[in-house]
Amino acid sequence: MGGFDSHRVYAKVIKVLVVDDEFLVREFLSDILLATEKYQVISADNGQTALDLCRQDAGIGLIVSDMNMPVKDGLSMIKDLRGAGMDMPIVVMSGNNEIAIAIAALNSGANDYLIKDENIQDTVVLAVEKALEKKRIEDDNRQLQELQKRFLVELDGMVHELETVVERMTVLGTALSSERHSNRLAEVIISHAVHLSGADYGLLWMMEKDKLVCTGLQALSLGVSKYNAEGIGMENLAVSQLHPVALAALNKQPAQVPDIAEQPGIDMTLVRRLDAAAGLNGRSMYLVPMLHHGHDLMGVIQLVNTLDADTGRIRQINLKRKGILESLALQAALAIRNQKLFHEMENLFEAVVQVMASAIDEKSPVTKGHISRVAQIAVELAQEVNAANEGAFVETRFTEDELDEIRIAALLHDVGKITTPEHILEKGTKLEKLLDRLELIEERFRYVGAALTAQCMAEKIRLMEEGAPEAAVAGLDEKLRQQLRELQDDIGIIRAANNPEEFMSDEKLARLQQVYAKRISLNGDETRLLTDDEFTNLSIRRGSITPAELAIMRNHVEVTIRLLNQIPFTEKLKNVPIYAGGHHEKLNGQGYPQKLAESQLPLQTRIVAIADLFEALTASDRPYKKSMPLAKAMSIMESAVENEEIDRNLFELFKKQKLHERLSGRGQHP
Repeated sequence: MGGFDSHRVYAKVIKVLVVDDEFLVREFLSDILLATEKYQVISADNGQTALDLCRQDAGIGLIVSDMNMPVKDGLSMIKDLRGAGMDMPIVVMSGNNEIAIAIAALNSGANDYLIKDENIQDTVVLAVEKALEKKRIEDDNRQLQELQKRFLVELDGMVHELETVVERMTVLGTALSSERHSNRLAEVIISHAVHLSGADYGLLWMMEKDKLVCTGLQALSLGVSKYNAEGIGMENLAVSQLHPVALAALNKQPAQVPDIAEQPGIDMTLVRRLDAAAGLNGRSMYLVPMLHHGHDLMGVIQLVNTLDADTGRIRQINLKRKGILESLALQAALAIRNQKLFHEMENLFEAVVQVMASAIDEKSPVTKGHISRVAQIAVELAQEVNAANEGAFVETRFTEDELDEIRIAALLHDVGKITTPEHILEKGTKLEKLLDRLELIEERFRYVGAALTAQCMAEKIRLMEEGAPEAAVAGLDEKLRQQLRELQDDIGIIRAANNPEEFMSDEKLARLQQVYAKRISLNGDETRLLTDDEFTNLSIRRGSITPAELAIMRNHVEVTIRLLNQIPFTEKLKNVPIYAGGHHEKLNGQGYPQKLAESQLPLQTRIVAIADLFEALTASDRPYKKSMPLAKAMSIMESAVENEEIDRNLFELFKKQKLHERLSGRGQHP
């Protein structure tokens, strides 16, 4: 039975197992290897014993084995070793006539082979060193491959993380550059900051005048997100207060607070009071001031309780993320500044629009309030379109910007009236210009009456001096009385005709023409009661405006279009000139000034047109007409629908939602 030669173990660096069934061969090979002082040697007399030793001793670094042995030969041993996953180098020995067996051993996992001859003393050491060197190289390569794999995995993770950061920063940059609403901007800033930092809580403090106001709060563990100061309800901070946020704002430098309870120079009562108001329990913080151009403080990003992704424990913020967060703060500061500038520009533009609208309203007391009322009516009608859940507008929805565009268009729809003469805007009677010429005509009639009376008296004196009969003198008195009665009748006709609310019928026009044609002989001269221009104005069939004046009045729309087209409106207001300039167009193409067809009139233009018509019909501040009853105004608008002048669907919605009643109920209209 084979055995293990325990007395042959030596304390050397590498343990070599010599396997041979001949004792002298084992001793010979062991002595050769020991003589190098590089190895410790153990031996076995068959393959099975060697296999058992390898299973028991993981420190065996190399095997030198014969092939032909009892119990288990070398080839079987090699196969069993490799099958068990043992990869120590194996050098086999064979005689000259056993080359085929040696090749089979190499194919089964042996690393080298030796021929048992007189040179084995020299070749065995070289073979062992060669096999060990090869194994060392293989192990190094394997370690390098494993390191490479780990590196690639880590690199892939870093690349993925970087891609995530770049993607989020790109999304952030796009969102920040395009966002104009304060609440949504706060959401963009704080949600990205929380995600990039791994914080549990994030708060956004905005600098408003001399106070820091909390306008954004996101608490992941609580599932809370609030993006307006009123909803958050935290007290404002002064920069002088001893709170980490205030100190970061004062110093204008990022600050890390590993443990808030151990941070010197902090008012813990204030910190806990603010935390309690927000439902937080802050332990660690990272604070990043948002600086525009490096010095203008826009606010502070406060990140609370940064969590370890694996353990969930609170930790300090990753140093790699500090630069990213500072970059975020710079972008946020720029976005906040741009938003403030945008709102300032919007406020300035709104103020200019209101001033222009007020200037037109104030230009004439006749139309005072018209523009603001038209804007109100137009916006309410557009909002009803948005609210429609059935009918023609069920799929029509105006955005906030489009509603504002309608409002601005309505406010500016009559801006061209700035060039319309006031005496036309305020023409309350047909004869009115800079003053009501009826007074001049009445004075003329008084003069004619007095002249006729004086003329009659002179003729009476002449007749009496000539001794004419009394009947002739009396006839002069009767003639004068008749002339004066006719003058009274004529001035009555003129007064009635001067009223723009009285329709000029054919009969009335014929009677007026008689007055116009009449000539009064005064001292041999023919005197007219009416001038050509007076007759032209008095013969207006309806209203107080002559065709020439109407052309001047209508010109205000063309002026409006020209003026508005010179204004560089922003993208969201680019259609204001179109909507404002089309409020007198009609669906049948008979409107003015461009006689646009129905297909050329956007819904927004039709809304402004209906608002303008309703306000004009129901306004109570026009000197040339009495207040029109609401029912009559609606009847006129019904006729406008039938004549294809205004949009039927809009008018039906206007009636259905009782806009006419709601508006008249506000005291704006009778």
